[in-house]
Amino acid sequence: MKIILKLCFLMLLLSGCNDKAKDFIGGWTQESNEEYPVYITINYDSGIYHVDVKKLDTYLVEKKKADAFDDFMWGKKSKNESENLTFDDCYKVFNFEAKAISSSVLEGKGISVRMDGDRLIFDGKRFVRKKS
Repeated sequence: MKIILKLCFLMLLLSGCNDKAKDFIGGWTQESNEEYPVYITINYDSGIYHVDVKKLDTYLVEKKKADAFDDFMWGKKSKNESENLTFDDCYKVFNFEAKAISSSVLEGKGISVRMDGDRLIFDGKRFVRKKS
């Protein structure tokens, strides 16, 4: 009888494990004053958390600056516009998959995401939930 009770108790404990990190799901914005912050979107499907990190691609930024300077140097533009560029079109999305290690930690290949109260910690940066 004790074994049956222990097994039932164990099953009850394990039945809640699938929901242990549901607080991660949703959109997150980097908590900073940077002009081009990092954005994270986390979805859950069949036991896997899909983490999409959208951040500024420095290669695309440098290429855009170099192209603007080249246009100026070759006479295609009358003034150098490399200081007045915007980089909204230089974002790139990096996709990761992770599993819940606990209710406050997601881990996967090349990624670790931690929940700290109502904040998300990723890559040494803090994130707040996106406002709808």
